[in-house]
Amino acid sequence: QDDAAERSRARRVNVECPGCGEHVQLMNLAKHQQYFCANRKVPCKNWELGCDVLVRLQNRHVHENVDDLLGPRNCVTFNGRQGFIALAEEDLEPPFTAEYWVYRAPLHMDTYDKVQRTIGLYAHMQLTDHTYRDLKHRCEVLERDVASSNEAYANSKSDDDEALKEKKTDQLILAADETQKAQIEDAVAKVKYREMLKAALRCIHEMVAVDDARKRPPTPGDGKDAAAVEAAAEA
Repeated sequence: QDDAAERSRARRVNVECPGCGEHVQLMNLAKHQQYFCANRKVPCKNWELGCDVLVRLQNRHVHENVDDLLGPRNCVTFNGRQGFIALAEEDLEPPFTAEYWVYRAPLHMDTYDKVQRTIGLYAHMQLTDHTYRDLKHRCEVLERDVASSNEAYANSKSDDDEALKEKKTDQLILAADETQKAQIEDAVAKVKYREMLKAALRCIHEMVAVDDARKRPPTPGDGKDAAAVEAAAEA
């Protein structure tokens, strides 16, 4: 009993968090580092849009701030949301303009590339989903083990049961952290797959429309429709 009391007092000693410097009890240090530490790593608020960067909480505003990107730069800038450039036409014919400096892949090559990337992202999404489900199941098992060990220790008050309870609790904390990271990675993978799938489908629909325009003969007496079909065929 004296040894158990000494261990209990040792776990209640105040220690300094290595991340933020705040003093917390040793028994609560792991929980503090995971949920309350100002210097813990958290996902960017734009993770649903594809940003998979983990940043320190106290510096997250620097990573998420897009106002600095609006100043003069030697490159194209976006607003940090869903801005993108979609170029799927054929290369420009001479005389060249400023657009000459942008390489634009032919529509069939762009479609092939997007379909291949969609397939790769789907495989990655399946992997992250499987990993997340396995870790989630592991957490559920550990939660039941922790509840059982707590009940056993409450009834026996033995050193062995206390050691088992602490061991299971530590395992659950680590598993929960891994599960949270896997959940974020799985969500990001799903968003990337959905966005790439939409882009691939847009390219496929454009190819079908161009092919239909080439096969459809121009309507006699309708100059506008004939010009539109000819322009689509040349594209």
